[in-house]
Amino acid sequence: MDTCNPFKLYLKDFQNGMQHLREDNLFQDVVLDVQGQTFPCHRVILSAFSNYFRGMFVSGMVETNKNIIELKGLEAKCISKVLDYLYGNITIDPIAAEDILAIAVYLQIDCLRETCELTLGSNLDNSNVIRLWNMSSKEYPECTILRNFCEVYMLSNFTDFSNSSEALHLEPNEVIFLLQHEELCAPTEDVVCEFLMHWFQHDLENRKCYLEDLFKCSHFPLLSGDCLTRFIEHFPLMREDCLQPFVQDAIVYQSNPAVQLDNLTASMDFRLRSSRETSIVVISFAQNVSDAGLHIEMWRYGLHEKQWEKMTSLPSYPGIGFSTCTYGESTIFLSGGSTASTFFKFDGLENRWEQMENLPETRCRHCMIGLDDYIYILGGTTSRRTNAIERFCLDLNTWERCGELQMAVDDSSVATAHDKIYVFGGFSPDFDILKMVQCYDTVTKTTTIVSVVPNMYDLIDAVGTNDNIYIIGRQSGKVMKFIVDHDFEPVRVIPKLQDSYGIIKHGDSLFLLINDSEESDDIEDRSITSVVEVNLKTGEKIVDHNPLLNTKFDCHCHKLVTSKKTYNFKYRI
Repeated sequence: MDTCNPFKLYLKDFQNGMQHLREDNLFQDVVLDVQGQTFPCHRVILSAFSNYFRGMFVSGMVETNKNIIELKGLEAKCISKVLDYLYGNITIDPIAAEDILAIAVYLQIDCLRETCELTLGSNLDNSNVIRLWNMSSKEYPECTILRNFCEVYMLSNFTDFSNSSEALHLEPNEVIFLLQHEELCAPTEDVVCEFLMHWFQHDLENRKCYLEDLFKCSHFPLLSGDCLTRFIEHFPLMREDCLQPFVQDAIVYQSNPAVQLDNLTASMDFRLRSSRETSIVVISFAQNVSDAGLHIEMWRYGLHEKQWEKMTSLPSYPGIGFSTCTYGESTIFLSGGSTASTFFKFDGLENRWEQMENLPETRCRHCMIGLDDYIYILGGTTSRRTNAIERFCLDLNTWERCGELQMAVDDSSVATAHDKIYVFGGFSPDFDILKMVQCYDTVTKTTTIVSVVPNMYDLIDAVGTNDNIYIIGRQSGKVMKFIVDHDFEPVRVIPKLQDSYGIIKHGDSLFLLINDSEESDDIEDRSITSVVEVNLKTGEKIVDHNPLLNTKFDCHCHKLVTSKKTYNFKYRI
């Protein structure tokens, strides 16, 4: 016996007393008649648990003063189990729980109803979850506990559940509910779209009218190439007019890996419980305490998880002035540095560096970008400032010289629009800050000066691609949209940008890594303290005070798709 818990002592004696009253037929004052079987009971016990009986006994109804009450439409074996519960046997057999739940709802015994809901919710599987979900949603809307259990089961086990034959019988509105839910646990979008294909094929004729509504719930462009091919070749409804925009978005997204990340927007992003996540990746110098040497560290900040996680460090130290760029969803290339001509590739899904074919010569402070099947490096410094443009062919694994800038620059920024590479600003050979925009045509391999950045007198960061290129003054905080016909459109000013460590664009927002602390005025001693999201349309600002310590001011920042270390289901009842 537990002598330390007064409540348990009280509860045990209360249950024993109730059972003795029933077993010894003491003080019973009413009899329930169910299917010809009689059950002697106590009015006070029935009234204490059941709103149905309480109302019957105090309302002046015919049964108020009756000694025998007939309950029609109920089963005697179930009433027996209900009375077992009321008199202290609180264990519910899962096999009988559904029938007992129906009586608990009818007799308004809330504690028994909730106990049955918990019992059923703890014994869900693919064969019963839809039936119980519909029952708790339509027949018994008060059964919110069971309904939540069913939703948690389907959302958290979607990969297995979606492959069951039962899932093919979901109603269209139920499919929409699941696919739109932020807690849908689908490791890849292939799982979602394979389910949609099978669900439609189960009843093509009657479900065809729901095509557009249901595919709007998918993140269709994020399909793998193999899955997209299967859809196009084997799904009989794929040629319907309403699906063509989805197909075209997917083809555009996958056709040019060099600009994939810029097409990845907040509305077409990975699901919260996907095995992948859009992240801000920081590549920065760090001090190695053991040998007092410098090395290059990588960190990621997940836009869903909003936490920093350390990734694999660069295998060797390239010196200052190296350059980086992304290619595809999950690849970063790093080239050059003041002491190296090395060329590295980083896989964000595998968290792994791979050394590639070295640059033709040591180069630093250059700009770097991917386009089509090439990685381009432009300008920078070798033994002196250079205007050389070189590119690495990803198919052949070779470098070649492919043109020259009009003016040698370093510390410039770069963006692509269609077949052209635009180089914004930078330092001239005389250390002047330039405002010119140089345009390299990858088809003709020629460069022209096409514009001058107006009213901006500091170094420039460029983000975006094609018709969504934005330039940001690193000190002034001025944001302008670059129009491909070489004009500029002012957007807004972001204050206090002089302490920014990097900027990325995601959807309609800029994400800035900043130091908003007043503890130190020494740049060398400062580090990232916050991630700030600024909506380009509204100017709304969201600040996440999430420090990344010991990050050097000279760092590189990119948007990248990475694997999550863990992704746990966190939906709560």
